[in-house]
Amino acid sequence: MKTADYLILIFALALIYTLFYRFWGSGENGQYVIIQTADEKRQYSLQHDQDIYVTGPLGGSHLQIKSGRVRFVESPCPNKVCIRHGWLERQGAVSACVPNQVMINITGDNQEYDAIIF
Repeated sequence: MKTADYLILIFALALIYTLFYRFWGSGENGQYVIIQTADEKRQYSLQHDQDIYVTGPLGGSHLQIKSGRVRFVESPCPNKVCIRHGWLERQGAVSACVPNQVMINITGDNQEYDAIIF
């Protein structure tokens, strides 16, 4: 590769990063979390640290809100994918424990769309 090739590659990577951040990375942290189970749907503020326990078909799930973020701490599901998802803080972020039918969704005052279909 020549010098010009490297410059084009660097420019292309910078352009991809800028476009990705512009269109998919709002950079805004969410203000609320909606926790939905098969039986109920509740909204909690991300400004107050707390532990939340919800029950699904497999058993109890433990969720934690801390420093404007939320995560699954414990869940009775077999693969623990929801726990490995980690902390969520960006508006529009979603995590779910499908086997236990528990879903968390970060929301805020400025709703954004992740897709528009005509």
